[in-house]
Amino acid sequence: MISNLQFLRAFASINVVYLHTLLGSESYGKSTNIFQTLGGWGANGVDIFFVISGFVMIYSHIQNPKKIYEFYISRLIRIVPVYWLITIFLATLYYLVPEIFKSFSFDLKKIISSLFFVSQIITSEFPVINVGWTLEWEILFYLIFGLSLYFKDIKKTIISIFFL
Repeated sequence: MISNLQFLRAFASINVVYLHTLLGSESYGKSTNIFQTLGGWGANGVDIFFVISGFVMIYSHIQNPKKIYEFYISRLIRIVPVYWLITIFLATLYYLVPEIFKSFSFDLKKIISSLFFVSQIITSEFPVINVGWTLEWEILFYLIFGLSLYFKDIKKTIISIFFL
């Protein structure tokens, strides 16, 4: 059953990549008319991916319960190093060779808010990595989910997630 959900999650991810490919192509003036009929799938992919991810997190917690700090550490180790590496790489590349970026600009405030997953709150803009906006929402969900682990009973955990 879980493997089927993982396939659906992969399908959702591919749809999101497809949408971003369309948007990126359009931003460079390339025609995407022939591909637009499937463009709506990309936006749906985000929703599908988040719902499945939430289910998988609860399912994983039932199978392998973690303490709050263990949960937070595992999420940070999984996400932060790669995200920070790519963010710092892009910032460095921008400062060294800004002409390779079509319409990209940022300052120290945007870099720092991106590194701490709060760029939309602080700057009202996307983070340095544009698609990182999804990670900012995911980090918020992780914060809520981690707080809900305070309750040992899975029913209370699920109810607290809903209310938080």
